[in-house]
Amino acid sequence: LIHLIKLNDIQRSQKVADNLVQEILDINRRHFDEIAAIVYFFYARVYEVLGKSKDIREKLFDIYTFTCVKKDEIGQSTLLNLLLRNFIQTKNYESALNLISKTNFPEGKNHNELVRYLFYTG
Repeated sequence: LIHLIKLNDIQRSQKVADNLVQEILDINRRHFDEIAAIVYFFYARVYEVLGKSKDIREKLFDIYTFTCVKKDEIGQSTLLNLLLRNFIQTKNYESALNLISKTNFPEGKNHNELVRYLFYTG
């Protein structure tokens, strides 16, 4: 997926990203949590480059709920940041504030995501 993004083959990247996300959700193993977070990031990035960020918002919420249920802190923090980024890019600031007010950032061991969260929340 990363290789396809670097080659600027965005259409194939989209198909690969969709398949990877579905595969990660189907596998549902705890030892894939960190890899899954990376896949979620590049999944959102591909759609961002395509200009289709709004199209995946519901899917990102579904995956966020899934990570909350299985207590995947890395996935939660990554998806929370991806949702905030999605709202900010589409100038949907009220929804971003609503999301911030209704969620708690999982302050685990992922400091990079914490810094991103603090950046997005100002």
